Amino acid sequence: MRLTRVPERRNNQNGPILLIGVMTIVIVVLLILVYWFFIRSSEESNAPTLGNSTTAQIPDFTPVPTPVPTVTLAPTIVPTTVPTAVATVVPTPIPTTVPTAVPTPTPVPTPVPTPVPTPVPTLAIPKLPLPAVVNENPPHVFVGTVTIGGELAPEGTEVTAWVLGYSDPVGTSTIPSVAGKPGSYTLLVLQHGDDFTGTVLRIKVNGTFVTNVIWESGAGDELDLAQ
Repeated sequence: MRLTRVPERRNNQNGPILLIGVMTIVIVVLLILVYWFFIRSSEESNAPTLGNSTTAQIPDFTPVPTPVPTVTLAPTIVPTTVPTAVATVVPTPIPTTVPTAVPTPTPVPTPVPTPVPTPVPTLAIPKLPLPAVVNENPPHVFVGTVTIGGELAPEGTEVTAWVLGYSDPVGTSTIPSVAGKPGSYTLLVLQHGDDFTGTVLRIKVNGTFVTNVIWESGAGDELDLAQ
C-alpha cells in the first residue's frame, strides 16, 4: 500500500489545521501498522503457505461483519402413528366325524331240546277206611256259597271234606243246600274215631282242592268257596 504524501502548505493561517490532519494521518498509520503486525500476523501464521511464490500479497482491509443472531426454530413435533390392531381371525374348528359304531349281531343260540324226564312211578299208598262215627260229640258245621269262575256254582255241584290218609270223605254237601238260594251249601262233618279234635280237613269242590280248615267239635263257620 502506497502512502500519499500530503504536500505541505506553507500557509500561516492554516497551520494548526494541517498539524491536526498530519497527526490524524500518523495515528491512522500507527493503528494500521499495529493491526498489521499484531492481528494480521497471527492470522497469516495460521493461513496455508502458497507454494513457492515469493510475492507476498497484502490483503485489503475488510471490515468485520456484525454477527446476526441465528433464530433457532423449535422442531415441529410429528405425531407418532399408532398402528391399528389387526383382528386375529380364529379359525372355526371343524368337528371330527365320529364313526357310527356298527352293532355286532348277537348270535342266536341254538335251542337245546329239554329232555323229557322219565316219570317216576308213584308208590300207591293204601288209604285206610274211615273210623267209626262218634255221635257223643256234636259235629263241625260249615255254611256259605260256592263260585266257579266268578259265577255261582250250578245245581248239583258237590262240596266234600277229606282227611288225609282216609279213602272216603268225612262230609258231603250238594248245591243248593238251601232251597231258593243258588250256590249255597251246608257241610256237616261228624267226628270219626276217638282222637279227631284238631284234625285238618281238605275242602274240595267237584273233587278239586280249594282250602284247608281245622275241625272242632260243636263249631260253626261261614266259609265261602271260590274255584
